[in-house]
Amino acid sequence: MVASGLKPGMTEVAPGWLAAHLLTALFTLSVTLWIALDLAALARDGRASPARLSALPLVAGAALAVQLLYGALMAGLRAGRVTDQWPLMNGAFFPGVTQSGRSIGATLFADPAIVHFIHRWWAWVVVALLVAMARALRRAGARRESVVLHSLFGTQIILGIATVLSGVSLWLAVLHQLVGALLVVAVVAGAHRLGQDRASDPARAMPG
Repeated sequence: MVASGLKPGMTEVAPGWLAAHLLTALFTLSVTLWIALDLAALARDGRASPARLSALPLVAGAALAVQLLYGALMAGLRAGRVTDQWPLMNGAFFPGVTQSGRSIGATLFADPAIVHFIHRWWAWVVVALLVAMARALRRAGARRESVVLHSLFGTQIILGIATVLSGVSLWLAVLHQLVGALLVVAVVAGAHRLGQDRASDPARAMPG
């Protein structure tokens, strides 16, 4: 990753490698936390079964991973500086590409304006899924986990908008990244809590 920033014409890490590094670290954190929660449940109850990942947390986690990918690309491309407006981008809803004649892949993952556009609006897909997950937690009796999840994604949205409006103030950007990592922890913990119910209920644990 470091070597990617030592090529001619580059003085910083390539955005793709930055994103890969971040997602690998967060995936490792998630797996470690899941195993730790399984072990904690086993310590409390020697008969506890490993939690099973259910469909809603899986979809919510995948959507969050996409958002984190684009968050890393935002940082690597400095795409937050494309505009300091919200919800519009330089007076328009869709900013258009900044570099014409590129492939679809390059446009989606390397054009700062498009990366910024996707990151700011995909966030609402993630929010919708996390609201559904938080409500599932509340129904399962996990009110604390539901409140934490609501609080973190609400804070994250506010910080994201504030970061853009501030022209990417460094302390806001860093806080936005920190809360993003905490949100990953909350989603994993919530998924594990729902997964414990699934593992303890033979009917839910059956395929289909």
